[in-house]
Amino acid sequence: MLFFFGLGTSVISSHPLTGVPCVNCGQTSVGVAIYSRYLHLFWIPVIPLGKRSMSQCANCKQALTESEMPPAYLQQVSAFKQQAKLPITNYIVLALLGVVVAFSLVASLFR
Repeated sequence: MLFFFGLGTSVISSHPLTGVPCVNCGQTSVGVAIYSRYLHLFWIPVIPLGKRSMSQCANCKQALTESEMPPAYLQQVSAFKQQAKLPITNYIVLALLGVVVAFSLVASLFR
């Protein structure tokens, strides 16, 4: 049997960073994207793996991951990450698996 599995990402939200200049070009046109990572099976999200963030300057296109961001970026980024909610679709397979397990337990009790 052939299984397609792997890691996937989906953008949850994106925001401009206000009052923070780009570390490369000095322009104040930096934006941040918050995205969720998940393990998928046949391109259906199975297990959510948390939230990540990435910033990009609109002027020079420099992109920074969260570990590369300066402290001035991280203050606003952490607030945006707390506000961003994981999509409910990342939990659907786990919920269905829980329902199947609960149903099989109840069915075995009534046998």
